[in-house]
Amino acid sequence: MKPRRPLALAAAFLVTAGLSALAACGDDGGNGNGDGGNPGGDAGVPDANGGPDAEPTCVFTPTGEFNPAVECRWDGPAAGLPYQSYNDVVMTPVVINLTDDDTDGDVDLDDIPDIAFVAYRLQEDGCCNVNGVLRVVSGGCAADGTLTQHYAVGATEIEADTGIAGLWLDNSGGLAVGDIDDDGSPDIVGMLNGGGTIAFEKDGHVKWVQQTYPSGTDRLAGVQPSIANVDGVGAAEVIVGRVVLNGEDGTLQWQGTFGLGTNGFMGPVSAAGDLDLDGVTNVLAGNTMYNPDGTEAWSYAYAIPISSTNCQAQGYPCDGFVATGNFDADDEGELVVVRAGIIYILNDDGTPMMIGGTPVEIPIPLIDCGKNEGGPPTVADFDGDGEPEIGVAAADYYIVADLECLATPLPAGCTDPGIRWKVTNEDCSSRVTGSSVFDFDADGRAEVVYADETQFRILDGVDGSERLAIPNHSHTRLEMPIVADVDNDGNAEIVFVENAHGGGTTQGIRVYGDATDSWASTRRIWNQHSYHVTNVSELGAIPDYEPPNWLEPTQNTLSHRMNNFRQNLPDNDALAAPDLVVSLTLETNGCVLIARVCNEGDNVAGAGLPVRFWDNDTMTEVPCAGGTPMTAAPLPPGGCVDVQCVWNDAPDPIDVRACVDNDGYGCTGSSSDPGANNECNEGNNQDNQSGPFDCQPIG
Repeated sequence: MKPRRPLALAAAFLVTAGLSALAACGDDGGNGNGDGGNPGGDAGVPDANGGPDAEPTCVFTPTGEFNPAVECRWDGPAAGLPYQSYNDVVMTPVVINLTDDDTDGDVDLDDIPDIAFVAYRLQEDGCCNVNGVLRVVSGGCAADGTLTQHYAVGATEIEADTGIAGLWLDNSGGLAVGDIDDDGSPDIVGMLNGGGTIAFEKDGHVKWVQQTYPSGTDRLAGVQPSIANVDGVGAAEVIVGRVVLNGEDGTLQWQGTFGLGTNGFMGPVSAAGDLDLDGVTNVLAGNTMYNPDGTEAWSYAYAIPISSTNCQAQGYPCDGFVATGNFDADDEGELVVVRAGIIYILNDDGTPMMIGGTPVEIPIPLIDCGKNEGGPPTVADFDGDGEPEIGVAAADYYIVADLECLATPLPAGCTDPGIRWKVTNEDCSSRVTGSSVFDFDADGRAEVVYADETQFRILDGVDGSERLAIPNHSHTRLEMPIVADVDNDGNAEIVFVENAHGGGTTQGIRVYGDATDSWASTRRIWNQHSYHVTNVSELGAIPDYEPPNWLEPTQNTLSHRMNNFRQNLPDNDALAAPDLVVSLTLETNGCVLIARVCNEGDNVAGAGLPVRFWDNDTMTEVPCAGGTPMTAAPLPPGGCVDVQCVWNDAPDPIDVRACVDNDGYGCTGSSSDPGANNECNEGNNQDNQSGPFDCQPIG
């Protein structure tokens, strides 16, 4: 591989936004909600890591240990809610802020993100192309370890809003979330069962219904929508394969006639981007790059024809699933296409990328599944060498393709021509599941997050070794696990789905996190199957022009560029940490202890931080009325909150201290008691008011 050219265009595309740290601390009157310290500004697509010079002053470096554990789950709706038996899931969920959790009148980054997905009834209705229900649940975990549902939308609710009976979502169709009408509020786009598209407001009410597009030869199964401002003017558009709809009202903007974006019997799955850096956004569907008006910019002619042995095409073109990236020495992007068991890389002009005079075409190994079409590709630096690799889940293997492995003779460490490593999987059913990746320990090497018919796994990006493997059942379609900060605690979580296929006894949604709070931070959004960071802001704003992901700077890779697709990143440094401090005051009339908790660090601290008050005379915890108080909302950098403890029947006099996010007396911040949030400074979590003080009963 040639050395990369210096950054040429990235600076022109940067749009700063994200979490604002206020210097002043607010006073909420002691109710535990506090001043979030963030006005919710979100001007556009942020530089995902604050730019190369935005070094944080407060960091926490993970130990390298890997301790994944279930944080929360959704097994089905609570008793009494509608659609009780719709609890199987076989699609990719999305994450975004949809609800005003802190009741301040705004849906912003101070709130808890929400998870949207489509649920269905596997046992009653079957696996595929059946009726589904839109569900939106909070990403914050309730006390019983479950995700609380905000609302569900099925045929009854759709008919109430539109007057049209019998409309359901497609159970394996995707969702896309973002602001499609430029009103400053996120919307939800879903696919109708049997054909067509539907859009919802953030509260679940129908925005518009498009019953005609896509249909017929423009859709197959498990259709995945995406959102981009294709024409660069006004509101964003909804893209479904080669069909583009007006985001404001759902009317047809154009319908292409070339590449579609299917592989096997699933799709389309398409994307958008500016490969040739001409300042224009193109729709990328299968082997075609479309101009913003729907005309063909180019289409690649495959040399290998489709047959009954290499693709279950069902009469559709089987022209491939796509991703974007940069795999050579110039700044223009390349199109990665997975089609009929082969990985192709195409230049921005539609010609094949060449290595040693030979087009890049990497066959995906097969054992005995018969067909081997392959799922949507993931682009990331898997091994920390500063160059992108490609991850693909196929029928018998999950593989990571590396262009260095195309050398002759086959380099050491490569398992097959073009393939760095391969791990067997079980997916003879769809053969096109997706995967995502994330650098959990911020060491520059992305781990693979993947689920097949029988297991959910986290694989080491360097060699494919298992870092986690647990049973997880699915008949598989195009679904994949995703990574986002779903509870606004400053750390990444994994969201994955399950259905009762093959004897499975559990269904729904699972959220995994690290038991020691050691996973790196990431964004609070994953808005569509073809997510790639620069396509959307954290609050769902769609840029007029999408910055080319492969040119955007980042602090967390050797190449110092994102150059990824279906990988999440933080909007600050991945190692940025909170720093919790506390100051204690005392209202002696009624013996009210007030602890002001502030976050002086560079990353948000999650809700539910325990604030304990200690009696210095007895070295025991003060029995606060109502139990140990906790912070009620996430605490962003610069934010403060007052938390109070009423000490009934207090001795006279008293001598007390307050401690945040620590269980033991003395608040030493020792390694045995670091608290729920890993901080850059664990030794400043207390304030000791040397007394004694006299407390007087009220009245």
